[in-house]
Amino acid sequence: MPASATELFTSQGTLYQYAGKEGERPYYEPLGDVDGFTISLLKRKTPGASDNNSVEYIIAVSEGGDTVFEQPIGLELQLSYSAPAASVHWPAIIDEELETIAFRFAAPAGRAEQVTAAMRMQQFVELYNRCTYSLLTGYDEVDPEDEWYQYLGGATTREVVNEDATEPVFEFDAGHLTKASTGAGNICAAESLQFNRVLVVKKSNEEASLELQALPQTERGFDRAAMEKLVVRGIDETSTGTLLENGDVTMLLFGGRSAAVQQLDLARGTVVQEYKPGDLQVQSVAYANHTAASSGPVYTCLGRNVAFNIDVRMDPRSCVVMEDGKQPTDYALSSLRKDFTCHATSQNGYLVIGDGCGNIRLYTGPPGARKPSGGYFPKAAKTLLDTKTPIVDIDVTADGRYIVATTASFLLFIETKYVDSSDKESTGFQTRMGAKKPQPVILQPSPEQTLRMGGASTVHFQSAKFDRFPGTKELCVTASCRDFLLTWSLRAIESSQQSGRAVVSSAVKVGQTVLSTSANRTSNVGFLTGNDVGVVPVHEAKKEVSRTWTWGIK
Repeated sequence: MPASATELFTSQGTLYQYAGKEGERPYYEPLGDVDGFTISLLKRKTPGASDNNSVEYIIAVSEGGDTVFEQPIGLELQLSYSAPAASVHWPAIIDEELETIAFRFAAPAGRAEQVTAAMRMQQFVELYNRCTYSLLTGYDEVDPEDEWYQYLGGATTREVVNEDATEPVFEFDAGHLTKASTGAGNICAAESLQFNRVLVVKKSNEEASLELQALPQTERGFDRAAMEKLVVRGIDETSTGTLLENGDVTMLLFGGRSAAVQQLDLARGTVVQEYKPGDLQVQSVAYANHTAASSGPVYTCLGRNVAFNIDVRMDPRSCVVMEDGKQPTDYALSSLRKDFTCHATSQNGYLVIGDGCGNIRLYTGPPGARKPSGGYFPKAAKTLLDTKTPIVDIDVTADGRYIVATTASFLLFIETKYVDSSDKESTGFQTRMGAKKPQPVILQPSPEQTLRMGGASTVHFQSAKFDRFPGTKELCVTASCRDFLLTWSLRAIESSQQSGRAVVSSAVKVGQTVLSTSANRTSNVGFLTGNDVGVVPVHEAKKEVSRTWTWGIK
């Protein structure tokens, strides 16, 4: 052990490597004598470091006093454990190849009655969870009784069950991925199902203008020859987002320096209205009730530290739907440490907001907005979830049951439904989620996908969304990670909550950094890059995710 390292845990056992099949069954081959290895968890500072952000944790395995290998612990490691076998399993690079390693714990010599192999495994997993939580939060000391450790601490480890199992997966059909070049300068896009068009908003060469391209979609992709272009003048060229209004004949643009929400008539290609709600900087806009058809003329806007509804039928200078005599600033969170970053709404108007500190707030409705039953929604969120890492994107299912929150390194799949202290079923949008809140599921690329992306240091998620396939409940989660698209089956994620198995994803490389994704058309995922718009088919299938294995003998 290096002199600079602190040993947090050590135990005897046997090191195995997954060796494929022996006959009809997969098996693990021992890499040395039974119980001849030592596994340790080490903590050390990186050279020249002074703060806890530069602390690293390491799994070290030795045999006869000689180091076999050391592997840094990271949130992407994906360690699993088997209680019946008293073993832990994880991916490792050995001789430049990705291998699956397992370590079976042994009971301490002379203490087998007091300390079993399963107990040593449980101690290892608990300390491993504290290490990953320390990396996530920057906390040097982790209190196992802390509410947020109990919520997030076990999310990076999964129980592996020694059984044959298949799970539903959504698979990309990479062979039929199609792209259409739009030229450089893409900003954002919207998809019109009514007119079968993808509308791309681009930078323009003229001041105070943006270019709009409309590409017809066909069964084989895009009809670029029929693409229509127009330059919209008198518009905020710094806009960053867009939404199609119900009917797909007008579009909202927002997120620019003008602090306005501009309404664009698509038939005329002109700005017909400009809304400046309270002169607040509007970062993003969402349909007030999840979709354009459900929301009508009402939209939920997000400012730096406040969210509120606007009604585009009202006077553009006073379009905020709020309690009489109040302003959006009356509902702002002045003590917010870092700004709001993203928001989403359910079909009945539930609101979820992420911020730069990693807090996720669940509201029954936008603070100060009018309730459907009368009265106004309160300023305080019903539930606050502290994930300890900045949230860069967020989405919620139509019924409000599930949230997917995007961080740079991973996705958090959060269930809002829970049983409260009175043993009554509720959701975090209606009442505060206390100690009984369900633990989130971490969604990540598989080890093989991470290698394809260039290693763990290159994994950087931009966004993740539930599908909006027509005529059905949500079926999948689709994410963008640099120039890759990934998708997970919602049914498989729900199954993972019960089985503990890691959720298998499908990935496809699109060649350029993905700016945004959409899953509005059945069996298709659309995407936008800086130079292209594209679509790739997806289909649901069954995939074998585990096989019953045996332990080999030296």
